[in-house]
Amino acid sequence: MMTNNKNPFVKPSEFASSVVANSDERDVSKLLDIYVDAMNKANDFNKKNHKTISTKDQLELLKQMGL
Repeated sequence: MMTNNKNPFVKPSEFASSVVANSDERDVSKLLDIYVDAMNKANDFNKKNHKTISTKDQLELLKQMGL
């Protein structure tokens, strides 16, 4: 039996897009708030589950956040 030791990881932009796509909200400003909140939750999830993260991965996360 093979075990997978990888930590769970969420791509913030994909997660946020999915949350917005599944929302019944139609107000653009509220959708933007939902998107930003989902991005923050995904980033918090990733931080909590990744005690150590490589510089390359940190840069990729910043790019995904638009920074």
